[in-house]
Amino acid sequence: MGHPSPKYSAEFKQRAVGLYRERGGTYAEIARELGVDAGSISDWVRKADAAQASPEDGARSSGSSARTRYF
Repeated sequence: MGHPSPKYSAEFKQRAVGLYRERGGTYAEIARELGVDAGSISDWVRKADAAQASPEDGARSSGSSARTRYF
């Protein structure tokens, strides 16, 4: 059987998403730099975008708190 997926902290995921957004490169570039799979970066960015786009309790929250709720 395969190896279990590594577990990354919410802070690590936030940092990865931040790097991707700031630099604007590819998922693969950020993944290589951080030593993770490009698919993981893609998933984290997509999930952060979804968390930011769906405000809770009908009120839009400020940026970073909306992104951190998902992780």
